[in-house]
Amino acid sequence: AKLGEKVEVKNINSFRFLERALAYEIKRQIIILESGGKIIQETRGWLEAKSETISQRTKESSPDYRYFPEPDLPPMTFSQKQIDIIANKLPEMPDTKAKRFEQELGLNKITTQNIVEDRNLAQWYEDALKLYSKTTKDKKEKARILSNWVEGELFRKLREKSLGILSIPLEPAGLVELLHFLEKGEINQVTAKQVFSQMFETGKSAHVLIREQGLSQLSNIDDLRELVVAAIRENSKAVADYKEGKQSSIGFLIGAVMKKSAGKANPSLVSELLRKELK
Repeated sequence: AKLGEKVEVKNINSFRFLERALAYEIKRQIIILESGGKIIQETRGWLEAKSETISQRTKESSPDYRYFPEPDLPPMTFSQKQIDIIANKLPEMPDTKAKRFEQELGLNKITTQNIVEDRNLAQWYEDALKLYSKTTKDKKEKARILSNWVEGELFRKLREKSLGILSIPLEPAGLVELLHFLEKGEINQVTAKQVFSQMFETGKSAHVLIREQGLSQLSNIDDLRELVVAAIRENSKAVADYKEGKQSSIGFLIGAVMKKSAGKANPSLVSELLRKELK
């Protein structure tokens, strides 16, 4: 029901002495209490030669410590109304933000903690999400996609360059623009990561980089069919394996087509065309 009196132990200059002093004090205080005695508030010194503590001085009250009021810090009292006004002016605290991210956005605990650890990063993420998610219906899905890019590509680049989110030229709107290109099928995942890296370095927009480097995804059926047929012709073993039931071989053939297209081919269309040709 009540904590005991405070006993300070001094003259300890190593963890080994600390351990011994604590062990000694535990035994000493147990003996006193079990015999009906009382622990007094005091300062004791550790004697290594005897492996024991000895009383140096006792202190009964604040005056013994020479406590005195700080003249520049007068006592202050606040009404609940004043406290509420101050509280309402505070920014959202990390724990509150984390709980909101989990409940409203459906993010898992680890992802949430990673994002809210830095207030500026959390704001960057929320600004991006406002641009990316236009309806309440798709908010959780958009939040998940965006968090994957933040935790993956963005965190990786920040670590590589030892930078904070305020030091980079990439704006939230830039990442959202890139994700729109990806969703519309104008670029694939591999190209998107390549473009993201360049956006992080230069601050250029996604559409400028895609246009300058001719990175638009190849989705023309006739052009893709030529690449697919060539890949089938050049990889007879993978074709034979696929026909024997090894479904993993289709992945090898898709990779062959992607290589021929310098990574620009639409992977889903390539997969569809490959299966048709192999039939």
